[in-house]
Amino acid sequence: MDENLWPLDGSDSRVVLPGLTSPAQAPSLAHTWPELINVMQLSDQQHGFDVLADCGRLVVDRGRLHAELNPVQVLQQADVVLLVVPHHRGVRGSGSSCGAGAATGADRRG
Repeated sequence: MDENLWPLDGSDSRVVLPGLTSPAQAPSLAHTWPELINVMQLSDQQHGFDVLADCGRLVVDRGRLHAELNPVQVLQQADVVLLVVPHHRGVRGSGSSCGAGAATGADRRG
């Protein structure tokens, strides 16, 4: 896997593993997620690395994460999941984005 890591700076301690460009690519990695999760956990436990996984745009089907078009296993194994929700002007207090932000605690203040 090291050959796929790109350096973020001149050190060997900050690297990035480029991910998918579309949720439609996720099913092709279904058997790879457990191995990637293992590598991420070992990087944390054995080397003290902080591992950030940008899981891209989530695909929701009938109010639930689509099991094949999302890295659900990665999200389930994460210590912390941060959900970034866009804020649309003029939609304050209504619409799915405001509701999602409040539901995840992303919009709590104070």
